[in-house]
Amino acid sequence: MFKTKSSAVIFLLAIVTLVFAGVTHDQFQQSAKIMRNTCQPKFKVPDELVNKLSQGVFPEDKNLKCFVNCFLEIAQTMKRGKVNVPASLKQIDVLVPEDLKDDYRNALDACKDSAKGIKDNCEAAYAFLKCTHVKNPSYDFPVN
Repeated sequence: MFKTKSSAVIFLLAIVTLVFAGVTHDQFQQSAKIMRNTCQPKFKVPDELVNKLSQGVFPEDKNLKCFVNCFLEIAQTMKRGKVNVPASLKQIDVLVPEDLKDDYRNALDACKDSAKGIKDNCEAAYAFLKCTHVKNPSYDFPVN
């Protein structure tokens, strides 16, 4: 595979750097945009409505709520209307920049029960997102 030992060493150093250096803010936003761009067309939610989420404004719109559910399910934060704490913690470790991880973990802990008793998956996801907006000082939602 590698022509020289130095090529193999450089390759291994690059992998180790990626693993230990963590995700950058730009990479974090790019992954969020991919999830957004996957879910937004499914629910035909206009940019103007989705962008309100980044401003901490939560319009009462069924399609927007289902878009949020789709987004959080792709992120493995929600599963069938329930907050998936173990998967969320793993995703935080992998996808969130180091300086934001504590805020995301604390918000997850504070909001893990915010969807309890809500039968509709879209409503449950929206309740969780609203809670994380309040509890996470680093809250951000990707804007296209």
